[in-house]
Amino acid sequence: MTVAHSIRVLLLLVLAGSSASCAATAITPVRVSASAPAPWPALREGQALIIDFKAHDRIPVSIQLDGDVVETTPSPSTIWLTAKRDFSVRIRGAEIKTSLDGVHFDEKPAVPGHFQFGVGATRETGARVVVRVTTPVHAKP
Repeated sequence: MTVAHSIRVLLLLVLAGSSASCAATAITPVRVSASAPAPWPALREGQALIIDFKAHDRIPVSIQLDGDVVETTPSPSTIWLTAKRDFSVRIRGAEIKTSLDGVHFDEKPAVPGHFQFGVGATRETGARVVVRVTTPVHAKP
């Protein structure tokens, strides 16, 4: 066996091993409808969860604030979001991403979202805490 042939064989073995390793780590995500009854299927270690929402789905948001000075009442409090269109959310570890087609989660948004938190007071309304969240604008396909 020549040196060149040995290097080719070694290179093929390395490539075969790395592609087998990649195939072993690619776990199909669990996909559920937001309106599907619980319990949802169990997730394996490292497996992503994709939740599909339909337009007009109502989504509960639980808010709880505890501390020496203030708290939510009732605690926790629930507010409701309403889906304006079909979309999907992918949760993988600490990463949360959205998609309009349920497939393309890694597209950069056309306009980034933002978060505002503040305290204000007027004579008409008195003191209030304001939380405003604007979600990213997805690029048009």
